[in-house]
Amino acid sequence: MRLPTLPPPPDLTSLLFTATGAAVASALTFLTGFGLGTILLPVFLLTMGPTLAVAAVAPVHLFHNLGKFLLLRSHVDRAVLVQFGAPRWLRPLLGRGDWRG
Repeated sequence: MRLPTLPPPPDLTSLLFTATGAAVASALTFLTGFGLGTILLPVFLLTMGPTLAVAAVAPVHLFHNLGKFLLLRSHVDRAVLVQFGAPRWLRPLLGRGDWRG
């Protein structure tokens, strides 16, 4: 069986375009909490193939959410987090089909 080959590394222009697009998309969607993938996926599609572009959006979402959490964690109302957030995290882990509560 023949293994697939890796794509060539991106040139500096593509890398800067992608990084700038990711930064702009993150800034625009920081407060809204949605839309990052909608803005970011077309930017990624311009510089890489569709399979890699879709896969590359996931880590950006992870770090975007982690950054928001780290910046805003002191403003979180812990009682609200426990009341509404914990069941939303626990139910899928327990195998419950209805994630809405």
